[in-house]
Amino acid sequence: MSELHNQHQNAVSLNILGKSYQVNCPVEKVSELRESAQYLESKMLGVGKSGKAMGSDRIAIIAALNIVHEFLAQKRQVNTYVEAMGERISDLHAKIVETLASVEGEE
Repeated sequence: MSELHNQHQNAVSLNILGKSYQVNCPVEKVSELRESAQYLESKMLGVGKSGKAMGSDRIAIIAALNIVHEFLAQKRQVNTYVEAMGERISDLHAKIVETLASVEGEE
């Protein structure tokens, strides 16, 4: 059984674009769920303002695609940063080893 099902669940009511949704959520994650719903609603409202007549399903899909695109872009950025920091740490380690070896050689 997953960790989510082992935690105490709470039925949370969310309102997105005037529609109410009941979602089960661990009690300690309710504020994060509400924040996520607000973010989703803001993205859906942005898509809906594009001027084209769209149904709510299409708005939801486009908003979801936009959110996933943002997530993947940030993930790539974090991975690039982690790789750069890994290289920097390796360089510093090599310099430390080199310095220690030269100090030990002088003794």
